[in-house]
Amino acid sequence: MKALTIIVGLILLVVGILLWIGPLRAQAWTAVLGGIVVGLILVGLGALMIGISEIRSAAEEKRLTAELAASAPQQEQPSGGTGGQPTGGQS
Repeated sequence: MKALTIIVGLILLVVGILLWIGPLRAQAWTAVLGGIVVGLILVGLGALMIGISEIRSAAEEKRLTAELAASAPQQEQPSGGTGGQPTGGQS
């Protein structure tokens, strides 16, 4: 399988070089430029999606923090004791 990958890679490399040197140089350059444009558009869309996701995540985290802070005083605190240490019993 590794040898097949190397062979396919070499074939694609040779075909690419022949197209670049041969009569299709202008078309090959156009394809490269088109690939760059498509790549820039896809990277831009990805960055936009990540940015929107981070903004939504920060807003959700702020909302959950506010809900947690609002519900904390309502919880009943245990009376007596020494802060969670056991008072007696066998060890």
